Amino acid sequence: MSLYREDLSPKDAAAFEQASARWRTAPTSCADKRRYASWHEAQIVVIAYNFRVPLVFGKFSAYLCRRHASWHTGHLGGRAAASRCLQRGTAGS
Repeated sequence: MSLYREDLSPKDAAAFEQASARWRTAPTSCADKRRYASWHEAQIVVIAYNFRVPLVFGKFSAYLCRRHASWHTGHLGGRAAASRCLQRGTAGS
């Protein structure tokens, strides 16, 4: 699959737009996160997010949630990366 919208097939482009419309702000817990039935569906959301947000702390990806027997999306290691960045920025002041 191409990472450029104009290169997507009509089916993938429609899925991309649908996934983009469903995206919402960061939930507070796993129970509040959207649940996706397949990795492919969650991966479309990941690609849509990465098109919209050029710089992120931590890798945004899909992961399997055993508690809900579904797929979620989220940042892996985002808090640690942001903390390291802030420490580097304030270390010299």
